Amino acid sequence: MTVQDLAVESDSSTTPVLELRNLQKYFPVRDGSLGPVKGTLKAVDGVTLSIPKGETFGLVGESGCGKSTLGRTIVGLEKPTGGQILFRGEDLGTASPSRLRSIYRETPMVFQDPLASLNPRMKVVDIVTEGLRVRGARVSARQRRAKAAHLLDVVGLRPEQLDRYPHEFSGGQRQRIGIARALAVDPSMIIADEAVSALDVSVQSQVLNLMSDLQREFELTYVFIAHDLGVVEYISDRIGVMYLGRIVELAPATALAAHPRMPYTQALLSAIPEIEVDDRRERIVLSGEPPSPIDPPSGCPFRLRCWKAQDICRTDRPELLEVKPLHSTACHFPDRD
Repeated sequence: MTVQDLAVESDSSTTPVLELRNLQKYFPVRDGSLGPVKGTLKAVDGVTLSIPKGETFGLVGESGCGKSTLGRTIVGLEKPTGGQILFRGEDLGTASPSRLRSIYRETPMVFQDPLASLNPRMKVVDIVTEGLRVRGARVSARQRRAKAAHLLDVVGLRPEQLDRYPHEFSGGQRQRIGIARALAVDPSMIIADEAVSALDVSVQSQVLNLMSDLQREFELTYVFIAHDLGVVEYISDRIGVMYLGRIVELAPATALAAHPRMPYTQALLSAIPEIEVDDRRERIVLSGEPPSPIDPPSGCPFRLRCWKAQDICRTDRPELLEVKPLHSTACHFPDRD
């Protein structure tokens, strides 16, 4: 191997799988379905992230914070309003349509409702291998069936179930089919959008353990989106907490769970049920509802619900800054002890 080859290999190993630079996704708000634009909904409002190969990055926040829109924008289901998305260092904003199709094949999405995301008129064998047909892979029907059978076995289902329809499976089994469909295209990164929130608690743990096993076996990178911080903490290496379209806290999962720095994150963690009485946190009940992303408050977007808010919070929006090594927060008064 030449010196040049070593340099290329080193560069590729250190390049993040996914990088977001000030990513924005805005939606026009109209007066009626065909009326004039009267406002802008800022679903994603300047998100900057870097996700290395093999990491599970958890994204958590209340409903309506923009986390699902962020995931959909990453995989091309929504077109970004501004900013950059880089996949292995390649700017998707300047890539050709054919190149984008190739990249998006490597970044499938697992959706929240497995019943709604699976075609009820298709057999499992056709659902799992649909990506192969769409991308024009030169494989025979027999080869596709063999691959589908193998993937069903990988996700814990039986190959003889290939000719069944989605309604013949339980919710957890349907989600396993969705995961098998994502694996069929040989992905390098999977976006899991509320992938276990519609499942029973016992089934959630099974699917989470399955995803962890698959990550090691296939060397996958995950973006795991959920509103349950307890679930995200269990599976993630790092966690980003999202509020009103922005990342407001970013830290390794263990550090975030042990010492959340921002009041919003502290409130989310306090809502996680604790089994041991001695380990129970004091419950923090937030007052009011999250502000509208159409008309956000000035300064810090969380100030209307924050017990630490002061005058500066009303006038200056805090930037996401590192308060401890690898631990960043967007708060004027983060906990530092």
